[in-house]
Amino acid sequence: MAKVEAAHYGDRKVYSVSAFNRGVAEWLSRLPTVWVEGEVTELKRQRAWASVFFTLKDPTDGASLPVSMARGQFDALQLDLVEGERVHVYGRPELFAGTLTEKLLTFALGRGVEYYDAPAVRQILREARPDGYRFSSLILGIVKSVPFQMRRSS
Repeated sequence: MAKVEAAHYGDRKVYSVSAFNRGVAEWLSRLPTVWVEGEVTELKRQRAWASVFFTLKDPTDGASLPVSMARGQFDALQLDLVEGERVHVYGRPELFAGTLTEKLLTFALGRGVEYYDAPAVRQILREARPDGYRFSSLILGIVKSVPFQMRRSS
């Protein structure tokens, strides 16, 4: 991965959005996949959405962590989550690029993203990462993806 460079303006080091995203993504990629415990709050899921959103809250101090999960993966787990339920979540921190990719792929396919699309989403993100998750890189990855190439036209 290319080094993240800042422009210098007087005593300020200023990063472009792309450079900032690359730097944060590179730093986050060093973190391991971890288990996190918390109470489910703000659970949001709709049939038309490609993702399920909720917040994990630590009841001892109110700290919270936003979580998004592919709708197909969530449904495959057959969970009956309710507000306030204490759960363990296994995952890794990522940039917003994953959720954006799922939404774009949903639009491109004309259907929701399913659990079997997860490898394609990961491939799109892997290929877009060196470019700082530029929008054009995400679109190109979607167009080259197996689900897009194999879609049916109506």
